[in-house]
Amino acid sequence: MTKLKVLIVDDEPNIVNACKRLLRGAGFEVIGSTDVHEALKIVASQEIAVVISDQRMPDMTGAKFLSIIKELSPETTRLILTGYADIEAAISAINDGHVYQYLTKPWDEEGILKAVEEAAQLHQKYLKSVSFNRSTRQKILSLEMINSELRAQLEGQTS
Repeated sequence: MTKLKVLIVDDEPNIVNACKRLLRGAGFEVIGSTDVHEALKIVASQEIAVVISDQRMPDMTGAKFLSIIKELSPETTRLILTGYADIEAAISAINDGHVYQYLTKPWDEEGILKAVEEAAQLHQKYLKSVSFNRSTRQKILSLEMINSELRAQLEGQTS
C-alpha cells in the first residue's frame, strides 16, 4: 500500500523536523519545507493528502498559502499550525483556506496525530467521491448513447 503524503510547511526547521519524525512514525510519507514557494511547487508536482502550514511565515501567511493550495489541489486536506492565539488568523484560515483544523503550538502529539489521520481519511473520501462521480457520469453517457441508438432503431422499424 502506498503511504499517504503529508507536507509540513513552517519557516522554523526545528518544527518541520519534529513534525516529520512524529508523522513518519505513524506511517506517513512526510515532506518538509521552510519555504512556501517551494511547497507550492511540491503540491503542483505530486499528490499530497495533507498540508500542515504555520500561520506566521515571512513570505506569506498560512491562511493565504492554504487558500492557494485549495485552488491548486482541492483534494488536499489543509491544517494550520500556529503558536499565536490570533482569532483573525483563525477566521481567515477557515474562510479563505478552507482549513480542516486549526492546531496550536506547542502541540500534543496524540492530538496532532489524530488530526492528521482524520485529515488523511477525509482526503481519501474526497478521492473516492470524485472517482464515483466520474464513473457515474460515464455510465450515464453510455446509457444515453444506447438509448439514442435504440430510438434510431425504433424509428427505422416504424417508418
